[in-house]
Amino acid sequence: MDPAELRRYERVRADLAISFRELDPAESEALGRPGLDGASGPGSLLVPGNLGGGGAGHSENLSLGGLSMTGDLQILGEKRLAKGHRLWVEFHLPGDASDEPVGALAVVAWCLEGNGPHGKFTAGIMFLDIRPADLERIGRYVEAQKA
Repeated sequence: MDPAELRRYERVRADLAISFRELDPAESEALGRPGLDGASGPGSLLVPGNLGGGGAGHSENLSLGGLSMTGDLQILGEKRLAKGHRLWVEFHLPGDASDEPVGALAVVAWCLEGNGPHGKFTAGIMFLDIRPADLERIGRYVEAQKA
């Protein structure tokens, strides 16, 4: 079966600047707890727009379930993203009224070396936990791109 047929959400082309930071297991566990949009959520660990020590890339596409990201995708030196790595990702949506970036706890679903127009790697990023308001923002963006 074609992997594209297994996708739950429709994807649209999207060239967005993506910031990310690999999470250690304690951060990942804390961010994955219920209440991501409440006081115990990401604000206690990560301040939007402050992903020191992280990396950057560009999205190729976006859906309610995740995105495909390309770029150097190295975190520190030769350390590369790999399947199963957990990340905090942030990005701004064009035309969105909010000044805050969309933020999500995510996992690298796959990573290919040597692909992508913006750099050395392409990775499939699956959202694990995301604020409901951010998910709605992505939904509006996807619908606008389809129109």
